[in-house]
Amino acid sequence: MTDAAIFDKIYKGIELKECGYKSKATQGGKYMLPNIGFPGLILILIIALVVFGPKKLPEIGRAFGETLKEFKRSTNDLRDEIMDDKEKK
Repeated sequence: MTDAAIFDKIYKGIELKECGYKSKATQGGKYMLPNIGFPGLILILIIALVVFGPKKLPEIGRAFGETLKEFKRSTNDLRDEIMDDKEKK
């Protein structure tokens, strides 16, 4: 299995049993963060509202969204670079 294929599978979140890779996000084959669900999401949002206040919460959300967008752009650039390197060889 090539490095690009391994990276592609990791990027898609597939556990790589065939090459001996075990994700740190799993413990005993079960994901450590289960589905939160709608009631849990509402509880988290209420706690965030109480802690940060209604004026600061939109700023925090905007900053978090920009951070995620930049992270996604960086991982896509890295994946494209790896794919380009593999195609050149």
